[in-house]
Amino acid sequence: MIYVGQYIIGKHGESKIKKIELCENVGDKYGIPMKKIHNKDKDRCVFDLENGHFEYGIDCIVSDNFYNNVIVLDNLKIRGEA
Repeated sequence: MIYVGQYIIGKHGESKIKKIELCENVGDKYGIPMKKIHNKDKDRCVFDLENGHFEYGIDCIVSDNFYNNVIVLDNLKIRGEA
């Protein structure tokens, strides 16, 4: 799963996800706002980022950093959202 608040790495460097939109097709700019998506749907998404940029899902990867792997997932488990 990919969640709002996780970090991704794209053309503009590493940044935290502020908003996820799940689109109908790869490359679409607008879609349905989501709080989390399955990894298999990443390429159909647009991510708005804290650094002021956006990234198409096909152009980025989820960062494999401590914050994503421990902090975000532990907080989601505590709240029962993971």
